[in-house]
Amino acid sequence: MLSQSTVSFNTPGQSATVTASETAYAGAISVNAGPCATVVSVTPSSTTSAPGHFVVSAQSSGSCAVTFTDQFGQTAELSVGVTVTQGTIQ
Repeated sequence: MLSQSTVSFNTPGQSATVTASETAYAGAISVNAGPCATVVSVTPSSTTSAPGHFVVSAQSSGSCAVTFTDQFGQTAELSVGVTVTQGTIQ
C-alpha cells in the first residue's frame, strides 16, 4: 500500500515523499522507476525493511508509473505526472 496513488508536479525540482507499507510485512521494498527515468527520480531505490520512505523528484515533463515491489512479488503502482509551464503569455 502506498501513502498516495498519484503525485503531480508543475516545476522540475519539486518533490514528494511516498511511503510504501504493507500490513504484517517488515521486509524489503524495491522500486522500478525505469519507465520514468527522464520524468522523475526516486530515492532510495530500495529499503531493507518496511515501511519504506521514498522521495520522488520531478525532472521534466511527462507521465509514467513507478512500481514498488515487496520480496514476495506483490506490487503497488504510483502514477506520476509532471506538467512544466514556463514563459509568459503576451
